[in-house]
Amino acid sequence: MRPMTDLSRFPITARWPPRHPDRIQLYSLPTPNGVKVSIMLEETGLPYEAHTVSFGSNEQLTPEFLSLNPNNKIPAILDPQGPGGQPLALWESGAILLYLADKSGQLMPADPARRWEATQWLMFQMGGVGPMFGQLGFFHKFAGKDFEDKRPRDRYVAEARRLLAVLEGRMADRAWIMGDDYTVADIATWPWVNNLIGFYGAGDLVGWADFAHLQRVPPHGHAVDTCPVTAVQVLDLPGSALAPDLGVPARHASVLEHQTAALGAPDQELAAHVAAEAGLRPGHHHHARARFQHDPRTFQPDARGRTRHCRHLV
Repeated sequence: MRPMTDLSRFPITARWPPRHPDRIQLYSLPTPNGVKVSIMLEETGLPYEAHTVSFGSNEQLTPEFLSLNPNNKIPAILDPQGPGGQPLALWESGAILLYLADKSGQLMPADPARRWEATQWLMFQMGGVGPMFGQLGFFHKFAGKDFEDKRPRDRYVAEARRLLAVLEGRMADRAWIMGDDYTVADIATWPWVNNLIGFYGAGDLVGWADFAHLQRVPPHGHAVDTCPVTAVQVLDLPGSALAPDLGVPARHASVLEHQTAALGAPDQELAAHVAAEAGLRPGHHHHARARFQHDPRTFQPDARGRTRHCRHLV
């Protein structure tokens, strides 16, 4: 009889063998969608093992990866201790966030009404912020920027501004999307806001200066450990989103094992991922650059064996 943590019946484990089969297996990259699950796992403290899915070599299209996620997108997880103690394979970042919130009992309000409200804002990101910001990135930074007809780009500029205005109104009188409580809604949303302004470089295009409540420093004047944004630039940011010359709150600057691995060849890896997400062929990403400066000295395991960034900058 196989032990409970034997995952050999899942073909994905043949390509990415687990060193710790009793932990949640994470298959991902440091992208706005990928870091959602990374951040969630870090925040909850659930034990996990991370695996880089290389878009540079099309690993997302291999039979092993497709056996877990037929939609060939990251992130995806394999939890050896799923419901009823049985392994659970799961994909779609929003679904994974909800599952991990339920599993851990964290980062979702306990009150049923507020729980549905938080779910509403999570769906707002999944159905609006992510897809619309991603399309704007294609037309502003990647192959679409060379199109003479700017009407498609302008359509997504207008939609991005509309979505930012919704967030601006929401953040006018609160620290986080759900008020004082940091939830999955924040984990899902702020990586995309950061990506729009940082990696896509679309701040001027969308009139970022108009959204004062999305630029404020961390709420309540709390002192936070920070690191330079130039050290890690594809990260989540809170409702107190940050200008390029400010620091990133330490709780939002977790760089995980899969990110460490991906940064071994940073520019090619992330550029290939973004190109794939935008529907481009590898090599046609028009000088997309990964926004990382990797120094292995900055990646140190903490007491729980997780890898955090910024706490160990030297």
